[in-house]
Parts: sequence; structure tokens; C-alpha cells
Amino acid sequence: KNGVNIDKLVKAITGKDLGAILSEALGLPTTLKLEIHNLKAFRIQDIVLPLVQNLVSKYNIDIPEFTFAQLASHGDIVTVKSKALNDEGTYLTQQVQARKGEVLMAVLQYVAKTLIDNASALKDLLGGLDAIKNNDTLKGILNGILDNLAVANPDDIILALLSLMDANAKDKFFDYRDFEYKKYIFKWGDLDEEFCRKVAPMLDGLIKGLINDGEGLPGLVSEKLYTDDLVAKAATGIYGAIEGVNISDSMGSLADVLKLADLDLTTEGVAAVLTNKDYGQEYPDAANVIRSAGSWKNIKAENLKFGVKDRNSFLHALTAVLRPLFPVLDVLLNDASLNLLDIVKVAGSDGYTSTIVPLLEAFGCYNIKTQYQYREDIFNEYDAILLDILNPLWDKVEDVLNAPIQTVANILPNLALFFANDGLLQILDNLVTPITALLDNLKPIVDINAILDAAGLDVPGLLKDKLGVTVDKFDLYDIKGTLGQVIGAVTADEKSDFMLITNQGQLIRSPMADISVSGRYAAGNILMRMYQGDSVVAMQAIPEDVVENAKQIAEARAREKEELKREEEIFNAGAAEAADSAVNNDANPGNSQE
Repeated sequence: KNGVNIDKLVKAITGKDLGAILSEALGLPTTLKLEIHNLKAFRIQDIVLPLVQNLVSKYNIDIPEFTFAQLASHGDIVTVKSKALNDEGTYLTQQVQARKGEVLMAVLQYVAKTLIDNASALKDLLGGLDAIKNNDTLKGILNGILDNLAVANPDDIILALLSLMDANAKDKFFDYRDFEYKKYIFKWGDLDEEFCRKVAPMLDGLIKGLINDGEGLPGLVSEKLYTDDLVAKAATGIYGAIEGVNISDSMGSLADVLKLADLDLTTEGVAAVLTNKDYGQEYPDAANVIRSAGSWKNIKAENLKFGVKDRNSFLHALTAVLRPLFPVLDVLLNDASLNLLDIVKVAGSDGYTSTIVPLLEAFGCYNIKTQYQYREDIFNEYDAILLDILNPLWDKVEDVLNAPIQTVANILPNLALFFANDGLLQILDNLVTPITALLDNLKPIVDINAILDAAGLDVPGLLKDKLGVTVDKFDLYDIKGTLGQVIGAVTADEKSDFMLITNQGQLIRSPMADISVSGRYAAGNILMRMYQGDSVVAMQAIPEDVVENAKQIAEARAREKEELKREEEIFNAGAAEAADSAVNNDANPGNSQE
């Protein structure tokens, strides 16, 4: 103010501009323009991005460019009243009325782009942490996620993240329209038809008289099945096995992990639901034994009492010990949702309609509830989530016990129709709709199949060992296709050929090079179109050497054919010349005599 130029004074003392001093202090790659006598020219916003970039540069992380002006553009500029007097002498100012959704998406797009651009750097950074570096499973999972992230689209990442917070599963319905039914003519032959039709009731009567002093199978089952011991062993067996699975020292047991998803399978958790009247009947005696044990390994099945005496008490007790699993059943069957860590939302579907009802009807069950009735029963008594399934199923079990031969004979044709048309695969696919919906939402950024491989989980091996199901490859995104009928699987390269044969004798052979390469989520390639009722029965890859030999043979045959053709042409030409000569001789006898 009195003629002293502070900026010149600073430079005279330090040999540098004030802007250069501040830039060096902050470690900025560019020199700021900072003058005390003209602070309006100093753009403080220009410091933010370089400053952040400098802080993260040692981790090889690159921050994408952005401007405050661009961020301010996600709204409309308006003049509003202010509490401060402006330089025009009015109480007005200008503000941006934000377009909130647009602002959120712009910020998320920027964050997503930052993640994509720095996926490799994040892999190195996180992979260097001891907890991950020394754990091949975690390292494999991390690498799988970041590799997928590196090739993702920013909008796909945003959609995936939003779906985690508010996922919606699409309901599926059982589709019987393509069921195929073939009518076969059964011939009795030399058998007495009238007598054969009476055999089933006769055998049922014989079974009843021979078993359990005339009580038959129902009496035997009542004696052996309807007991506290069976229910107690189910509880200790299931939850004891889960408690015994230790995932890692840091994560604890499988039960500890499931607890994070509101699935409390600990002794305390099971004891709590056994005495919760909102579920239905309470079992305080069994709950006290379980709670006081502190661990499932300390519980003896004979000490758990549920008061089981008959079918009704047995089904209620069995349902009660499975109550900790109800949140999952609610999601799969009753369109409820499951919150994981209060962050991820797994939306449910009406699996009761698309899965349970078709299965019960395939077995010829009756007294089946509709989805509306099912939901109403659950509202009144939570145990109905299982009881409404077990009761009609048990009605059919009792039919089998009372008349096994007649009942099974009555069930088999309808059950065969169900299985022959892949009904079981269809209901399995319908049942896991909430899971597949979540996986589809995450698909752009996380390949769950790769995560399972990285975790060392051999799903095909587990299916074979535990269920006896053999699959060459497990695809979590296509469970129905994975478990469906596989005609064959071969390994071939682009120099090989393949051959397909149908049951009606149609055959094609084509080079592998003619098949386009598809992505992981593609439906595949159409190789053959068949007549109605026809199906592929065999496939075979033809190796390169066989293909090459076949080509050489084909070329040799072609050359041989050409040679034969030329010889035939030469022979025909000679024959024609001889014929012409003979004609000329006949026309000139003198020449012939000469």
C-alpha cells in the first residue's frame, strides 16, 4: 500500500517467486502463479488435482483430469436472494440448482474411470499387503476382480454397484408348453390282463400283513421316525458340521461368516429362534440345552427333547430346528430380500410357485397352497415357510406307506414325464433366480466362475463326490446348461474338423475354423439345424493330421480322376479318328484297294 512490492521482496530474499516456493513445498509438477498484490489471479482450484496426483504418484496411480467448471455444469444457474450485500448494492447472488441424479452419475463415472485406469496399479498395491501376498486364494480372487475391472465399461460398473444396493430379481414361472409326450402301445402278450390289474392291491395287502405285526409300513415308520432322536441328530449334524468348517484364522468358521449375512447358526442363534413365538411353537427345554453348551460339539443328541410323538409334532419340531435357515428360504421362495452387511441387497423371487409347486405336482401331491395362501400362512406363522411344503409331501409319503405298489405305479408316469422333459433342471434354474440375478448384475465387473477357480473350489469334483453328478465344466451363469444332458465335449484347434451325427442319420462335417469365437456369456454357435424330433447323438473332433491325410487323399483322388478323364478324352479322340478313317475308306474303295 505504501509502495512496497511484497512479491519483489520475497523474490529478492529467496531468489524465487512466491508461487514457485509454494509449488516446491507442495511438490507440484507445475509452478503456480501467486502474487500477493493480485490474489484474484491465483486459481487455487488448479492446485487440487496436481496435489492429489502428487500424493498418490508413488503408488503409480494416475488421477484422470477434471475441471470444477465441468462439475458446476451439472445444474442450472439461477439468481437467488442472499443474506450478504453484493457489489451492486442488492441482496442477490447466483447459485447452481443441481440436477442431483446427473451429479451423482457424473461423480460415479469419474470414480469408475479412475478404477479402470488404475486396475493394474491397484493390483500391485493391494497384492503387496502381507495378508494378500501370503494367501494365494485371496491373491487369485483379487487378481480376478481387478483383471475384469480393467476391461469393464464405467457405466457397467455403476449399474453393478447400484444393483448391489437395490437388486431386483425377475420372477420365473414353470414352463410345461414344450413338454413332449409320446404314446406307446402296451401289449399284455400271454399275461392275463384282468388278473394283472389286481396284482397291485394284492401285493399291498400282503406287505401290510407281513410288516410290523399287521401294522404295515405306517406303523413301522411311526415307531422309527417320529422320535426326538431323529430331530436332535438332524440339528447337531447340520450345525455341528457347519461350525466345524474353518475358513481361515482371520475369518473364523463358516458359521461366523454366515452370521454376517444374518444367518446365525451358532448355539446362541439356534436357541434364540427355538423360543421365538413369532415362528410358531416354542421349545424352551431344547433351547436351554443348546444355549448352555456354547458349542455344537458339546451337545449330545439324546439330551435334546422336542416332545415328538406323531406326524404333526415331528414336522413342527423338524421345522423348528431349521428356523435359522428361514431367511434364505424366504428369499428363494417368498420374494423377500437378504441384506449382506447392510450393503448388498439380494432380492428374492416367488420360488414357491416356480419351483416347489411344480415339484409337488410332479409327485402327485395334493392340498397344495397357492403363492398367495403360502405368503398369508407365513405372515401368521413363520414356520409355514416349511410346513406348507412338508405337509402335502408327507400326505403323499403316507399314501405310499399305506399302498406302496399302487401309489408308486400311479406316480411313475407323471414323474417320468417331468424328468424326461428336464423338469428338474428347470425348477433348479428357477430356484436360484435371486442368485443368478445378483450374478448377472455383477457380471460386468466380477467373473464369479474365475473367483471360484481362484479360491480353489472344485465344483465339478464336489458335484461328483457329494451328489454323483458328473459335469466337465461348471458355469454358475448357466446352471441349467451345466447340469443338462451333455452329448459330448472335445478339445480341438482351428486346424481340426468336427463331425455331428443325429439319431435320424443326418451327418455334417465342417472345419473348426468356420466356428466363430464367442465370449464367455454368448449363447454359442448354431452348427446344425435338425428336423422336429431329431437330436444329436454323437460328436467327434477330427485331428489335424487326419484332416491333412484326408485332404491329401482327396487331392490324389482328384488328380487320378483328372488323369482318367484325360485318358478317356484321348481314347475317345482316337476312337473318333479311327471311325472317321473307316468312313473315308468306305467312301473311296479304290484307296482301300491300293
